[in-house]
Amino acid sequence: MIKIKHNFDSSKFKWLWSKYVAEGNDKKHCTNCLKGKYSKKFSKHNENFNNENTIVFDEVEEGSYKAIYICGVINKGYYKKANYPHNVHLAIIPKEGCSDVYEFDGWKVEIENGFVDRIIDIEELPSEYKDLGDEYITCRIFRWMIGYFYKGMTRCSRCSSEMVWDDEWDSYFCKCGLGHSSAWGNSIV
Repeated sequence: MIKIKHNFDSSKFKWLWSKYVAEGNDKKHCTNCLKGKYSKKFSKHNENFNNENTIVFDEVEEGSYKAIYICGVINKGYYKKANYPHNVHLAIIPKEGCSDVYEFDGWKVEIENGFVDRIIDIEELPSEYKDLGDEYITCRIFRWMIGYFYKGMTRCSRCSSEMVWDDEWDSYFCKCGLGHSSAWGNSIV
């Protein structure tokens, strides 16, 4: 079961949510491309969110989802459309006994029983998706969904070699030796 410790302050976000992702839908973007249930615990709508910095994702049956997706749309710059580089996007793949840390713009998430999955770059999108509108190709939720659910279609953004899928880790690995997705760290913006 995935457990996180975080330092998010929900008052800093226009939207802050997480979803138990079971499937992807490449006909939609944003939250609608992720099929699954929203977490009530990790949500701006949870009145106790700011007082509960440790969250156990136990609201749905283990094995019924492939990932936990966390999205935080920051307030600052929202109405001027200047917030995009500061929005939080984090996909966590369940992996018993594994731990990982996500740090971005002063936010930190310590993960138990899972690891951070990489969000592919626009250039890595398969050709059939590159002609979709900006609302699709700039959407990090959509890009993660394509990279995760449409396996075998991605290339490493560092060296352009083909990524190798590892079923045990349920993630891509790069042949250039940079490791799995968490090796990209804060390049996921």
